[in-house]
Amino acid sequence: MSVFRLPLTLLSALLSVLLVSLPVSSWQGDPTRPLVPGQAATTVQSKGELVLQSVIRKQQAYKAVINGRLVSRGDNINEYRVVEIKASSVLLESAKAQLELSLFSGAVFAGEVKQQE
Repeated sequence: MSVFRLPLTLLSALLSVLLVSLPVSSWQGDPTRPLVPGQAATTVQSKGELVLQSVIRKQQAYKAVINGRLVSRGDNINEYRVVEIKASSVLLESAKAQLELSLFSGAVFAGEVKQQE
């Protein structure tokens, strides 16, 4: 068995070096990509629109992520002031208009929902 031990050790070392040297960018999957197809936030941002990306609740206070920026009630983003943050929407107000942003507002689910057994 000692005759095979050296080649196996050499082979495993070579394989380890090969695996470590592979670029991470060769993997094309994005673990943060939504399951529902929709418009990317970066595309919408380039048009100057506001996108609600997340709502966070800590104890009794809500915070929201709009265009990558964490905001609370009373904060300003662009010309709008954050008036109210709910579980899945944010109400913004400017001198000209009110705007309600919703999570998943542009997404359309075309798949099949499976019930848990």
